[in-house]
Amino acid sequence: MKLASKPAMAPQKPVAKNGLEITRFYERVKSDGTSEPLEAAKLGDLVRVTLQVALPQDDARYLVVEDHLPAIFEAVNNDFASQSANPNAGGTSEKDWTISHSELRSDRAVFFYNRIWKAGQTKITYLARCTMEGKAVAPPAKVESMYNPDNTALSASREF
Repeated sequence: MKLASKPAMAPQKPVAKNGLEITRFYERVKSDGTSEPLEAAKLGDLVRVTLQVALPQDDARYLVVEDHLPAIFEAVNNDFASQSANPNAGGTSEKDWTISHSELRSDRAVFFYNRIWKAGQTKITYLARCTMEGKAVAPPAKVESMYNPDNTALSASREF
């Protein structure tokens, strides 16, 4: 048995520095593959998490996007048969950017970019499942330049 807790968290508004921005959206994925905005999470819900990242300049290096999950969610890793979900429900998507490495951990999803040649926006999506009932807070998602801490941004937090 594993038990973990985190201190109470005040609502966080989005923060952007040096033009870097990140926003996060949650959608409930229905059994037919369609989705709808997630207002309240229910036990067993399959949730598509979308992170939209904006980068103001060309040729950025070593960006990390980190999204801590609310305590009632668990990331779905489609590499495991026991966790597979509807294949039409979505997964990681990169537009003009290439994700160098990604990790789905027990409490967060992390995506790494070694080099981004062109400024603009991209969307990253991954799946999570609501595994518990109750209230929880999704801490802000974060994007930062690993070797330049002045380039960072936070999304808003979200309460479920």
